[in-house]
Amino acid sequence: MSVLMDLHLHTHETVDAPSSTVEAMCQRAVDKGVREIAFTNHLVLGNERFTIAQEAFRRHVEDIQAAEEHFPGLTIRLGLEVDYFADKQSELQATLAEYQRLTARPMDFIMGSIHHLWGEFYTTHQIRDTFYARHSPEELYPAYFELLADAISSGLFQVIAHPDCIKKGAKGISQPYPWDAYRAYAERAIDLLVSTGVAVEINTRGLQHACAEMYPSEPFLATYVASCRAAGRAPRVTLGSDAHNPASFGFALEEGAAFARRLGIDRLCTFERGHLLHVPLDDETPNERICRDTLATG
Repeated sequence: MSVLMDLHLHTHETVDAPSSTVEAMCQRAVDKGVREIAFTNHLVLGNERFTIAQEAFRRHVEDIQAAEEHFPGLTIRLGLEVDYFADKQSELQATLAEYQRLTARPMDFIMGSIHHLWGEFYTTHQIRDTFYARHSPEELYPAYFELLADAISSGLFQVIAHPDCIKKGAKGISQPYPWDAYRAYAERAIDLLVSTGVAVEINTRGLQHACAEMYPSEPFLATYVASCRAAGRAPRVTLGSDAHNPASFGFALEEGAAFARRLGIDRLCTFERGHLLHVPLDDETPNERICRDTLATG
């Protein structure tokens, strides 16, 4: 494998990644030739099982510091994947400030995600099938993308994880529910991604889900890229496998990179202490960065 990065990894501090450790993920990165990784454990307000506790986060930071010494050729980023709730923006901001105080260095980036609709954790195995059985795509897609637009506008996030995650477990609505049926809702979110500078993730784990395609879909990403070009802006795209165990580390990263190239993306993004870095997708010199910007989201 010759892939620049995997910027979406989870470890055992939350219930969904019990066998994953910082050291094991770093070793897998070295073994697979991945040059840069990011740990993005979950923070879900009101759900302790899916939230890295503050004391666990402090230890997690120490584990990363130890790994940086043990794996000197590997760039390791520190982030969080944070569930967005429209009615909890102030609480989210305050909570993120508390976590930031637990580390002496700024976090590299915060990923926003939407795993809840109408108060239901719709991506979990326990309720997914019944949730999709109770709600039609005509209900789900507008509601999801309205919430996504709010998340993008919130100023809380530098990246949006798996931006069309609503298709995750939908056996009848994920695909072939057509792009044109929800395009207008998605395009509002895409316009906000472009205007705010919030990056969009290519998340390869969708290939393992019922939707059987990347997050986001090709029409979504193609529309985003075209909108960036029309606005005179470079697309801001990250790449991650969303691995929750070492065996899944790096899943389909090469396919994700090929997906980006096919749509005319020649640079990926990473983050260093809140600053955006553009990285040539096919760069052979991993430490060379061709652009460094302060993020629009602050």
